[in-house]
Amino acid sequence: MRSLLTAILCVGIVVSASPVVEQGYYQLKSIAAQHLLNNAWLKMQQNGLSLSQKVKPWPWADSWPLFKLHLPNTKSLIVMSSSSGESLAFGPGLHSSQVLPGDIGNSLIAAHRDTHFADIQSLQMGELIRVENSSGVFLTFEIDDIRVVDSRLEVPVLESDISRVTLISCYPFDSSVKDPPLRFLVSAKRVV
Repeated sequence: MRSLLTAILCVGIVVSASPVVEQGYYQLKSIAAQHLLNNAWLKMQQNGLSLSQKVKPWPWADSWPLFKLHLPNTKSLIVMSSSSGESLAFGPGLHSSQVLPGDIGNSLIAAHRDTHFADIQSLQMGELIRVENSSGVFLTFEIDDIRVVDSRLEVPVLESDISRVTLISCYPFDSSVKDPPLRFLVSAKRVV
């Protein structure tokens, strides 16, 4: 009887802690994925491979590294070639590979608010975002717009007459609601 009660208690603890366990799993997954993505990124750079050669971070990956994003006061992140829900579980993704950072237009970079973009809420106007391309060239962007938009009414546009990057994440950051309609946008124009 005691072992049955212990088993029931253990199952109860696991079930009641499942949101905590689930969040911990997602955090570990995002950290491990960035490590594998970084290895693929280094392989691209060391072997002088172009973006068209698609170095996959794991054999079944449907996305690959495009560039490295350096945010102020935080770690660097490898940005992947896709911003699909499956890809975003592993790291930030470029919304459209038609506009790479440095190109004329707006490079939209999306990531989850509770993992890779949890810290973008602390970014300030005038701070610098750096992007490292696959050739090791650094591009610098200055934050000139931070706002919250309702995705049902407004979507960021790719068209721009200058080179821009825009970071996008769900909002508010402390909410547990999945896929809320609000988005937090940090936009920056190229300065160097």
